[in-house]
Amino acid sequence: CKRDSLAFELDCYDFIATKNSFAMLRLGIDAQDKGRPAEAFERYTKAQKAGNFYANALLSTLYGNGLGVEFDEKKSKFSKRCWRCWSNCSL
Repeated sequence: CKRDSLAFELDCYDFIATKNSFAMLRLGIDAQDKGRPAEAFERYTKAQKAGNFYANALLSTLYGNGLGVEFDEKKSKFSKRCWRCWSNCSL
C-alpha cells in the first residue's frame, strides 16, 4: 500500500483492513491524527480482537488520555504489562 500519495495509501489500507489487522491499525492512527478518536478506538479494538498485539499500546494511549473513551488509569497502564508478558494480552 505504500505510495507517494497518502490518499492512495489510505484507500489501499481501507480495502484490505477487514483481513489485515496492521492495515486496521494504520487507519486508526490516521483517524487519531485527524482528531477522530472514536473511530481510532473502533479500529484499534478490531485489530486487537484479530490478535494484533500492538493494538494494546494504542488503546492504552486512548484510555490514558481520555480520547474517544472515558479516562481509565487501569487500562492505560495495561499495555506496559503486556509488553513484558507477550501473551494473552487484552484490555
